[in-house]
Amino acid sequence: MEYCEVGQMDKWLAQRRSQVTEQVMEDLFRFTLGIAKGMEYLTSKKVIHKRLAARNVLLTSSLDTKVAGFGPQKKEGEEDEEKATKIPAKWAAPEMLEEKPATEKSDVWSYGIVLWEIFSMGQVPYPTIHSNEIGTRLRSGYRMDKPEFADDTYYNLMKDCWQYKASRRPTFGTIRAQLAKQFGSPGNRQSVGVYYNTNQLNVL
Repeated sequence: MEYCEVGQMDKWLAQRRSQVTEQVMEDLFRFTLGIAKGMEYLTSKKVIHKRLAARNVLLTSSLDTKVAGFGPQKKEGEEDEEKATKIPAKWAAPEMLEEKPATEKSDVWSYGIVLWEIFSMGQVPYPTIHSNEIGTRLRSGYRMDKPEFADDTYYNLMKDCWQYKASRRPTFGTIRAQLAKQFGSPGNRQSVGVYYNTNQLNVL
């Protein structure tokens, strides 16, 4: 297993909350694409994460993101023990809170929460709402406001990930392509080349 010297992304974000420089912002943009690439790869291998959160993204010394925290996948014929397992409600898709099977689209919902964590510099999602109330609030149409350091492009992506009906959410392939296009647009404020000089996978 690769060693990720910097550790958990949520802690890195929190440590820089009071010093958000242009370089830090560039790192945030890189994180969003790196995680999307990692999740697209996991999906291609039929791996459902179920626990995607900033705390389960690790950073290398060069601040490459590595998706971690997913356990062994259930084999065909094995009983699903997911219902007996506590799930992180503030990161879980509505269907997960209703004890329905996890899918790529439920991981996409969680990715939207991770985006919110990234652009709030490691704040805890739904800071004023108790976990027990999340399901009811989501059914009523509540969604978190745009975090401080997100622009409309990233907030719109969050809202796409938070579509109540799973079928309306984008795939990780679509998300990765959208973000890669952002990085490659002429005149875009973000740097290019960071993810195009390497074929390293963003998973552990």
